[in-house]
Amino acid sequence: MLIRLFCDATAHLSDKNRALTYHLARAILAGRDITFDQIHRDGLEVRQLFESILKNNVTEDPNLDAAMSDYLKHLWINGANYSSLTGKKFVPSFTFLQFEGAANAANATGAELGLVKGESLDTKLARLKKVIFDPDYQPILANPNVKHGQDILNASLLNLYRGVSIRDLAGSIPG
Repeated sequence: MLIRLFCDATAHLSDKNRALTYHLARAILAGRDITFDQIHRDGLEVRQLFESILKNNVTEDPNLDAAMSDYLKHLWINGANYSSLTGKKFVPSFTFLQFEGAANAANATGAELGLVKGESLDTKLARLKKVIFDPDYQPILANPNVKHGQDILNASLLNLYRGVSIRDLAGSIPG
């Protein structure tokens, strides 16, 4: 359960303290983005996609809206689509086809869906489909079952740099 808190007390603060409060709130939002980006290489992109779709109120299905909102809340609470307690992946209760329909409807309204230059929405959705919907794809955030000889950095989703291995870091890690 999420609880929304209002901060009405800022109206009674001095201009200097109100400005400080504003900048602290902005720093918290920036920190949240950094956290999403560091927990999973696609985490920030997934969260922003869901936020954009829901912000545009494009579905006509209240059940889908509620399910997408619940999934987004889980993303917010955990900082990724992995449980912060177990590290196990959680997937939406709605289908990829429902999500694709909502994304296409949001795109039709001009929503900012974070498409990179030259990327179509279909390409983006296909790229993120397994990340979001496939429980067997990257099922656990930090893989405790790394096989002998396997690079532990490449076996973990906590590697923010695609293609970087432990060998690449040789000599740069103290100790």
